[in-house]
Amino acid sequence: MRRGFRVPWVLLVVFGLTAAGAAYVIAVGLEPTPVPARSPIATFNATARNNFTAAVQPSPLFGNATQVAGGNVTLFAPITKWINATLSTTFLTNRTAAVSLHERFTVRLATPVWAKDVYSTWLNTSSPSTTGLAISAGYDANVTQLLALAASIDRQLNYTSPALTLSFVPSVTGNLTVAAMRQAVAFEPGLNFSFTGPEIVPSGLAYSSSVALYASAPLPPPPGPSLDAAAVALLAGSLGAVVGTFAWTVGKAKPGPRGSTSTVDPPRFPTLVETGPLPFVPRTVTMRDFPDLVRVANAVGKPILRPVDPDLGGNVFLVLDGEVAYAYEHRLPSPPPPPAFEAAAEPEVAETSGERGIVLSQYASTLHRHLRYEARRMLRLRLDPEVLAQAQDDVRRSIDALRFGTDAVAAQAIEALTELLDRVEAESSGTPLAEYTAP
Repeated sequence: MRRGFRVPWVLLVVFGLTAAGAAYVIAVGLEPTPVPARSPIATFNATARNNFTAAVQPSPLFGNATQVAGGNVTLFAPITKWINATLSTTFLTNRTAAVSLHERFTVRLATPVWAKDVYSTWLNTSSPSTTGLAISAGYDANVTQLLALAASIDRQLNYTSPALTLSFVPSVTGNLTVAAMRQAVAFEPGLNFSFTGPEIVPSGLAYSSSVALYASAPLPPPPGPSLDAAAVALLAGSLGAVVGTFAWTVGKAKPGPRGSTSTVDPPRFPTLVETGPLPFVPRTVTMRDFPDLVRVANAVGKPILRPVDPDLGGNVFLVLDGEVAYAYEHRLPSPPPPPAFEAAAEPEVAETSGERGIVLSQYASTLHRHLRYEARRMLRLRLDPEVLAQAQDDVRRSIDALRFGTDAVAAQAIEALTELLDRVEAESSGTPLAEYTAP
């Protein structure tokens, strides 16, 4: 870098760092302040221990006993007479509190389409200062009568129930007061018996729940986002300085001295050399247009020769590549065809051996047009010497394969050239090859 341009670039770095620091200060000021977590002043726990005793007919299933104690035991309707349920709920607080509780105890018989309360009562308990209270309720359910009631309802509704549920539901509501803070509570530690076929399966034998009591005084709202006026002004000034310095630096930039570039220049117009009669070449490929001959010369890295031969009239241009000559003959425009006839489409490339030519197939013509496109693209790119040599080798292999009629080999060579040029374009544009699409 020339000395005259060191100061502007240093200023760009300084102003950029200043803008980044100001942006960071503004971002920190815009972040919301976290809200502190609230801590409960008291907790209220409800714990239920539900139990039952079933009166059954003597059966080998239960050792000919007449009673079966509660627990996770399955009963059977044909031998079960009574279910005596007891529901006890204990309420505890971690601080002395005034507690007032009301329980509506209900025994309910239900199916998926109907429900009937067969028993209901109210229970109340309270204390102005306590850390624990308890409520107990019980009911003796006659299984035979309840099943008969359910069957009667089903017959009247013309409905066959797939399942029946006997529920003991203690719905507890009330208030908890600590330090003048009141909290409403609600619990429902129910005990259920599901009748499915002959089986009676209990559930809800244990229950626990907890309620937290918080202070009613609202927390102060967190401070809203703030903007630092000095940081905003510094950011705006730094960004303006960066833009101005960059524009001034680019405007002052001049091309360096000759020979100072480190990249390889793209291929230019090949050298045109006038020469005498040339020796015999075994194979000649005729090019339709002179620009095609220029692309071939750049691709193979050879000059364009113009033989000064009285027999040829100096209108033939050649590119020699080993035993192959690529030729273009400049001819005067021919008169237009008569109106009654249309000019036949001229093939783009014809391989000649002696005086007769072989016209390329439609697929080979398509490959040749693809090759011409890639050759034009190769001339636009800045290629390193190794990459240029590889591209020229792909062009030679493509042309030779088209000349000998091996279209598959030509297609492989053209595809290799396409992938090579795609990779060069992707690297020059900074785009990952997996995301790059050739224009």
